[in-house]
Amino acid sequence: MLYNHGMRRWNLSLDEPLSLRIAADARWTQIEPGYDQIWELAPGEEQPRAMSLRTTYGQRVSLMHIFPGFRLGDQLVLDPERFFRLPRIHTLLPDYIEWSAEPFEGLWVVSEAWASAAQVLEGAYSVLNTTDEPLDTGLRLHAVLQPVGDQAAMGEREMDGVTVLVGRASDLEPVLFLSGGGVLAAAPYPALSVQARLQPGLSRRWRWVHCGGREAAQCFAVCRERMQVAWEPQIARLKLRNSTLIDIRTGDDRRDVALWLAQRDTLQCLASPARHARKLWARPHRTIRDGHAEHRRPRPFDSPVEARGQVYAALQFLPGQPELAQGILENLLANQGASAGRDSQASGLENGPIGPPYLCYLARVLYERTEDEHFLQLLFPKLRDCLESWFGPRRDRDGDGIPEWDHVLQAGFEDWPTFSPFFAWTQGYEISKAETIDLAAALYRECKDLLALAEVVGESKACKQFEARAERLKEMVEASWSPRKASFQHRDRDLHSTPKGGLLARGRGSFRKEVGREFEVPVRALLRILGPDGAIPKFRIRVGSRGLKGRARVERYTERHFRWFWGVGSLTSEKPSKAIEYIEVDGLPAGFRVELHAGDLAREDVTTLLPLWAGMMDSQRAETLVQRTLLDEKRFWRRSGIPSCSARDRAYAPDGEGGSGPVDMFWNALLGEGLLACEARGEAAELADRLIQAGMGALQEEGGFCARYHADEPLGVGEVGSLTGSPPLKLFLDVLGVELMSPRKVRLLPGNPFPYPVRLIWRGLEVRSEADLVWIRFPDGEEVEISKRGRHIVEQIG
Repeated sequence: MLYNHGMRRWNLSLDEPLSLRIAADARWTQIEPGYDQIWELAPGEEQPRAMSLRTTYGQRVSLMHIFPGFRLGDQLVLDPERFFRLPRIHTLLPDYIEWSAEPFEGLWVVSEAWASAAQVLEGAYSVLNTTDEPLDTGLRLHAVLQPVGDQAAMGEREMDGVTVLVGRASDLEPVLFLSGGGVLAAAPYPALSVQARLQPGLSRRWRWVHCGGREAAQCFAVCRERMQVAWEPQIARLKLRNSTLIDIRTGDDRRDVALWLAQRDTLQCLASPARHARKLWARPHRTIRDGHAEHRRPRPFDSPVEARGQVYAALQFLPGQPELAQGILENLLANQGASAGRDSQASGLENGPIGPPYLCYLARVLYERTEDEHFLQLLFPKLRDCLESWFGPRRDRDGDGIPEWDHVLQAGFEDWPTFSPFFAWTQGYEISKAETIDLAAALYRECKDLLALAEVVGESKACKQFEARAERLKEMVEASWSPRKASFQHRDRDLHSTPKGGLLARGRGSFRKEVGREFEVPVRALLRILGPDGAIPKFRIRVGSRGLKGRARVERYTERHFRWFWGVGSLTSEKPSKAIEYIEVDGLPAGFRVELHAGDLAREDVTTLLPLWAGMMDSQRAETLVQRTLLDEKRFWRRSGIPSCSARDRAYAPDGEGGSGPVDMFWNALLGEGLLACEARGEAAELADRLIQAGMGALQEEGGFCARYHADEPLGVGEVGSLTGSPPLKLFLDVLGVELMSPRKVRLLPGNPFPYPVRLIWRGLEVRSEADLVWIRFPDGEEVEISKRGRHIVEQIG
């Protein structure tokens, strides 16, 4: 009853920071997108208060929950707060959860629930008599469906001589089956009841199966079939195949479970191969409100925001399950149309979807982890073509070798204070008219990683052009360095300078205002119109200015020239100006506000730090950037990590409400690697721990990791259950200096920088890292100790 087959057995109270979600595991079972049913354990959160498992069947119903009541003699208890001993959580896997409690003194209960298929949830309640007397006990299993419209609540039905509970939820007819001769209970909520007399020291297990299929008869057949399969061998096999999760022990269960859930929650986001994915891929999130095609359709990989999430998921899988990371990279490349050869136009990339500029980076860290040269040979032509496509005329509009983003969403940074067009507090500078530090840094890193991979596959001569491209990108980034601010700055695409602007004029409705401003560094005029959501009135705007040669001109705009998002219209002038004289607005209703800005590219955000990750600086400049900028508590070194913009920026809002500022795990993971690369290992350790603490705060308050994090408090911000919200596992292990190659091979960098010893258990291999010592025990029991500084590879040969 308390078997665990070598897997860590937790002993967590319900007050710990936890995520208690389970769902069918796409690694072992096919999941149909429209019929994926996700469940979560919600102790005491529904009425009646109980240890409830709940779902919405993908928002088909308000709620469906299954919960137990335990009987001893004439007493019945549902509420865990009234148990003699409160529940403790012991096992947390992607599709399985186990807890135990003592509802009555002397009656011990172990509960297991397993999402064995997309539409099947099954479980077991094992009761043990720990007293010296016989006990009359029983289980009452409730199923409460809160229907919408003409759907039907759960009710009794007899099928082939068996009493079950059946309901109707849209196109589903869920069935609940309880073993042991369950009968309908006389209870306020639909329930099946079983009972037993337990002798001292003996136990009894009652199994149950829920199937949420399309027809009740079919569901009943599935339930009965599942009941005939032995329980313990299935759970033993389930736990064995999850030995690929890395058990990290730091002496703090809260930190340990956060690192465990970082792996488990990423696995839970896995989806079965689909039209746009040849291998398993990762959904943006997978919560109890997901799973129905009408509410959450899988998005294609050419969605830039989701594609960046795929890269982050691959990095999370890399330490313990690199084969999953390989599959994600295959999916990303397969969706770029990059298989037609070296000519990017022939491959369809020049005008088609383009992958995020992190694919060569991902391929390189994958190769270093797996040493799989065959896999690299297969993908190398696609990697080369995908990178080549970034340097075509569509994305390098001025032909200077420095590509530009097409849109903010392509960059995966919606809260960009400089470029985002979505919010009233952002500037709205059109990003295609700027050369940004992040894209230059990412493409530089891509070029360098591709050249390193070309050495492995013997394609160095065919990739010579990327050496010159990398140098051109490096020149641009170096030229954008501000010694005064000790940071890099974005620059204008055509002027190749960094204007520092600001608000020039504002007004409501129709008006004319004199501006009379001259600029030492030419600027682009930015117009912002803010009004009621969805309203786009007709109007005319004239802006009087002087061009680069001092000639007077009038630029004329109507509503058709603006980009509109949720009542915010934005426009960036095509031509830069040396002076702006006036603005005149005609025909605009009084409910709309107009703002005229001089474009400002000198604002600091997290992406201006990415040259540190890309390795574009000499050691002296890297140290300057780290010490004066990144580690400055008044700018970027905040309690929960590195925020999306400097805390000095006028748009800084640590919680993201009405501004920019929350912590994004993806950017922080890259910058943590940058700190390691410039030998700031202690600072990287502190950053990793801050990110873990932020994740722990979200687990505590929200019951799951969040899309982003409050920069100044350990709180989650935005969507709960987000794929990109878990603390970066790869960064933690890189900082620790442990790379798990196989159960018989490990790369090490002794000198644990964390203020606590760390013990890792993975596939039978055990590693313990302390301040001055690394101890290894291989699966066969052989032990090795290393105390000498420097990098080591320890491998069992034979």
